[in-house]
Amino acid sequence: MSQQEIVPAEVVNTPTKRDIAAARMSYDGARAFASQVAIDRLGSLIETPEGRTKAAIAVNAIAEAVAMGLKGPQSQHWQELTCGALRNAVANILDTGLSPVGATKELYVFPEGGRLTVRVSPAGLRKLAARCGQNVVAMPVRKGEPFGVRVDNDGWRLTHEPDLFGDGEIVGVYVAVYRATDGALMQVTSMSLADIKVNRSKSKMKNGGPWADFFEQMAIKSVLHKALSSGAITFDEGLTHALAAVPIGGYDGDADEMDLEAPTVRQVTAPEAPRSFQRPAPPVEETADPASGSGE
Repeated sequence: MSQQEIVPAEVVNTPTKRDIAAARMSYDGARAFASQVAIDRLGSLIETPEGRTKAAIAVNAIAEAVAMGLKGPQSQHWQELTCGALRNAVANILDTGLSPVGATKELYVFPEGGRLTVRVSPAGLRKLAARCGQNVVAMPVRKGEPFGVRVDNDGWRLTHEPDLFGDGEIVGVYVAVYRATDGALMQVTSMSLADIKVNRSKSKMKNGGPWADFFEQMAIKSVLHKALSSGAITFDEGLTHALAAVPIGGYDGDADEMDLEAPTVRQVTAPEAPRSFQRPAPPVEETADPASGSGE
């Protein structure tokens, strides 16, 4: 399904909540309903090329996700999705500008407890950061790999030589944030294995599930959370609002929640106005005949 398809200006016979509840979810029903939601949410923007492209991406993404879900092992859960679940998912896709389909998923979309859950993937988070002028690298550090971080008069310095084919124990993870304009390293956020285990202890699935099956992905998710909450990765206000409704996922299907402060909003302020000052008085000129101290 190409993402270049244009959403029609009008949708005819859009399924209602009652229709979908009675007929079960279907590809055609999901596509038609998502199309109408996108049109309603975008308003007059739908008449512009930018708006129609955004709507097409969201509608196609939802339709393809539903189509794949209906054929997968969770088909029963996909059939029981509600219009409210679809509406929220369309809004999340429009607000973030990310897509859950393609070679690299930027969003994870999956059913959970009757809801259509949406999570930002690490790749999606990197894309959002790039829009705000930051290149983000998140990496595990394995036992035996040289790693070091320091700050000197010239800024941050990072040393890491990963063994790309190694399978040693993960001893830590880090996020490095580079300025997109010149590649300068702006900040490094790291977590030791002990830090990661503390995060794991707070999970409802700490004794199994994703932490057992996807430990590396969950560890990277943890350090991305830390980088966001500490302000190492910053976002413009609009993206901050969007991320508040779409948490980070470590892998497709990750519903493990983490406590996280809102991402830092990039504040742009005008430079301080020059302060007023008194113009200095001109120097007193000396005369050729200085006044005498005695009267004659």
